[in-house]
Formats: sequence, structure tokens, C-alpha cells
Amino acid sequence: MTLKGHQTKQELQREELRRINQEAEQRRHYQDLYDSAPVGDFTLNEWGKILEVNKTGASLLGKQCGALSNCYFANFLEPESADCFELFRWRIISGSAHEQCELQLKADGVTARWLQLESRVHFDGETKEVNIRLVVIEITSRKQEEERHEQELRSSEAKYRQLHENMMAAFAKVDMQGKIVESTQGTFIQTARKSHRIMRNSVDREGAGRNQVNG
Repeated sequence: MTLKGHQTKQELQREELRRINQEAEQRRHYQDLYDSAPVGDFTLNEWGKILEVNKTGASLLGKQCGALSNCYFANFLEPESADCFELFRWRIISGSAHEQCELQLKADGVTARWLQLESRVHFDGETKEVNIRLVVIEITSRKQEEERHEQELRSSEAKYRQLHENMMAAFAKVDMQGKIVESTQGTFIQTARKSHRIMRNSVDREGAGRNQVNG
């Protein structure tokens, strides 16, 4: 090989090495962005087995990335949510372009934890397989706020019902003969007070009449 040919070969090797280094740097950059994303990013196969996950997604499940390889996503959910996930997965692989659901993780303490999932189908050109891409965020705080709001609403409704039952305004349903067949507590109180006033006035009038006769 001539000197020029040897130099040309070295230059081609250097170019190939630079290309490999650039691709490796791009992959590292992509991996850094992938792992540091503020949302969980999962790739599942069509049966729901985890093929790839970023660090954020792994932390949502309380695991390291390597520990989740080939684990089924549904295994980390409460039984009822696992059933919902299977229906969610079935809709995706059946052709739905976009799906969203809210699922509860298996309890690992006192506080229930909730996740929101958004999905889309991904076709792997190399393996010719259909995969499921998931974007996952935790919504525990929102669910707790919704529960507090519902409790406050139920408490307000109970107080209103109690107030309504105890209010003094008279209300009564009577039959054709004028007999009370339904009434609130306030009706009975007012009826009793009215009866007491009538009896007292009657006694006073009788007493006044006797005084006039005796006079």
C-alpha cells in the first residue's frame, strides 16, 4: 500500500471513529433527557410487560430501572385498577389512537397513591411488534383534594338536612277531614304552642265571666 493510500485509510478510520463517538454522545444525551423527564415514560409489549422505563417512571413504582425489566405493569396496581388497566391495554392494541385512565398503585403505606396514564401505540419496525408507549404522572394530591371536597359536600348536605328537619316553620299535609298525616317537627311544636295559647285564653275568659256574675 502506498503512503497516500495508507493516509487515506487512516483518515477514513478517524472519520468512522468520530461518527461513532458522535452517535454515542447523542445516545447519552438522549438517555439523560429521557431519565430526567418530569414524567414517567414506559414502553410495554402488547401483553403489558415493561420493556423500557426511565428513572422517573421507575421511581413512581418504587423500583430501580433494571428491576422492572420484563415485569408486568398490572402487578403494581390494586386489583380493581389492574382490571381497569387490562381493559385500557386491550383498547390500545385493538386500534385506539389515544387512551387515558387513572389507576391506584398497590398500597405500601397509609396513603393511597394514584397515577394517570396516557398512551399511544408504537410499531417497532425492527421487531415488527406492536408496543405500548405510556406517559405517566402521579395525581395523588389531586385525588386527595377531590376526596376532601366530596367530604365537605357530604357534611354540608347533612347539616342542611338536619337544619331542615329542625326548622320552626310549620309544614303539614292533611287529609280530606283536615287530619294531619305528615308534618315536620316544627309543626308539632307550633301546634302545641297554639293549643296552649287557646286553652289559656279560654281559662282567662271563663274567669272574667265568673267575676262579672259575682259582681
